Amino acid sequence: MRMMLAAGAALLMLGGCGGGSGGEAPAAQGVDPAKVAADPTIQKVLKMNDQQLKVVLVRAIMDAGMKCDGVTSAERQKDQAGLPAWLAHCRDGSSHFVILELDGGAKVLSPAGA
Repeated sequence: MRMMLAAGAALLMLGGCGGGSGGEAPAAQGVDPAKVAADPTIQKVLKMNDQQLKVVLVRAIMDAGMKCDGVTSAERQKDQAGLPAWLAHCRDGSSHFVILELDGGAKVLSPAGA
């Protein structure tokens, strides 16, 4: 129950996530690592177990207006401009690149037609 509450809190923080295909990528110069380390939402997500992370990723994808009937797996990717990123795979076979942002949101990039 506590894990679900923690996941729910992170989902609320990620509500209204930005993103979508064709969106602007994070600034190329990168984010100050101290800001990432001090960001409470990013730190909560980084500490989540696999199931909690899948819930957060599917919510970010859906909030960005894309279809995903559940994340089956996710691989941590190289940080993007200093921000943590994952490649999330959905049950329907689609994949989405999710980058956490300092404002509590997420940028979701997907192939055309996803």
